[in-house]
Amino acid sequence: MAEIEHFVDPEGGKKHHRFAEVKHIKLDLLTRDVQLTGKSQVQVQSTPIGRAVETGIVDNETLGYFLA
Repeated sequence: MAEIEHFVDPEGGKKHHRFAEVKHIKLDLLTRDVQLTGKSQVQVQSTPIGRAVETGIVDNETLGYFLA
């Protein structure tokens, strides 16, 4: 577990200038529905962080960059 305080320009769309370097990295992400069930043993599908940002699973490029 980690915590970071990173400030972004709200008018900049929360883009990250180095996001292209990490967008291919795959992460095991649980959907909201799976998380709400409280299950710890689930079949997880790895998702590239770029796809997760595109589909809204991850809110924006800056958050995606730091997750990756």
